[in-house]
Amino acid sequence: MVCSTVIIAGPGAQAAASPTTDVAIGLTADPAGIFTHTVTWTVTVTNNGPETLRQAIVGSNVIFGDPPPVSVVLPPECTRGFFDIRCTVGSVPPGARLRLPIKASATGLGGAGDEGPITFRLLGSTPVDPNPSNNSATITCLIGGSLFLRC
Repeated sequence: MVCSTVIIAGPGAQAAASPTTDVAIGLTADPAGIFTHTVTWTVTVTNNGPETLRQAIVGSNVIFGDPPPVSVVLPPECTRGFFDIRCTVGSVPPGARLRLPIKASATGLGGAGDEGPITFRLLGSTPVDPNPSNNSATITCLIGGSLFLRC
């Protein structure tokens, strides 16, 4: 015996909307504004809802170069490339946030006196984020050789 159901939509019927979630990216430095050898950058992934964030990929523009001006200690969700850091996070319920601490230390191997922006941005998410206005965060850091970082 074969059973089937047929649903016929009448006039004015609307297709179900695809699930979405608003992901916001934040970035802080600790300590902030102080000359120090090591700074912890904290990337925050916030799910503003309405759906559960199943996965997000966050990336940075941190350029390590050769030789690298900073060394980093990354959380398990993150990997370091030659030109960037990428972090992949899993499930984040609506209203929740996930923090990714990244410890950066001056190496003295290049970039002394360089000052520039450090930006982390949302590269992709499941479900799709319909609001790109809060998908990146930037801080400015100064590298003083092996002596200090200041963000």
